[in-house]
Amino acid sequence: MKLTIKNDTKDSKQKIELPKKSDTISVEEFTEKISAGQQQGQFSQEEFNEILADINNSNEQITPESAEQVKRAYKPYLTDEQFKQLEEALNTKTTMAT
Repeated sequence: MKLTIKNDTKDSKQKIELPKKSDTISVEEFTEKISAGQQQGQFSQEEFNEILADINNSNEQITPESAEQVKRAYKPYLTDEQFKQLEEALNTKTTMAT
C-alpha cells in the first residue's frame, strides 16, 4: 500500500490582520484572570464533603501512588484546609491498605 500526500500552497489576496493593541491584554493581566478563574473553580464545602465521604466509605484499597494522583488532581481546586482534610483521609486509607 502506498500513501501519497499532496500539499499545494495557494496564492491569496487576503491579508492577515493582527489584533490591535487595544484588543490585547498584557501577560500580567492574563495571569490575574487565570488565577481568578481558578479560584472560582473551587469545590463548595458540600461537594468536598461528598468527596471525603466517598473516600472514607470506600472499601477499596488506596495505594500510595493513587493517593498522590488524587492529591495532584484535586489540589488546584481545594482550599488549604480542604486539602489537609483530603490528605488525612487518603493517608488513613493508605495506611489501612498496607
